[in-house]
Amino acid sequence: MYHTKRLLIAVALLILLSVAYICSYRFFAGRYEPPEGHPHIYTVCERLPSAYDVWLVNHTEDRYLLVDAGSLPLVFLPSGSVLYLFDSHGHLVEWTIDSGEHVPPMLSSVIGKRSSGRKLTAEQLSQVLGTVGN
Repeated sequence: MYHTKRLLIAVALLILLSVAYICSYRFFAGRYEPPEGHPHIYTVCERLPSAYDVWLVNHTEDRYLLVDAGSLPLVFLPSGSVLYLFDSHGHLVEWTIDSGEHVPPMLSSVIGKRSSGRKLTAEQLSQVLGTVGN
């Protein structure tokens, strides 16, 4: 009876930890998920919980904006950064929560060209998009 009770407590604890892990993952992942449709780069970036980098990358004959928002907390075992790909007008094309595992095709081809692109400041981003401020 004593061993059965300990086993039930261990199983209940395991279930509780699993539920807590799933809920916390959804909380953190939700902070990176862009709004529905093709939101603008400023809309997506203002929702990000931490600093990010923006790169201007040429691919084929088009220019794209690649946003690297860093990784999810280590407890979620991310294998890559959260990445967003925007067209030259600043509208979302594709994104991934883990660039080490799940990378859409267009984003995958642009990632490889990041080293030949250039990192943008906020002012340079405004100039690229032809806007002033946010």
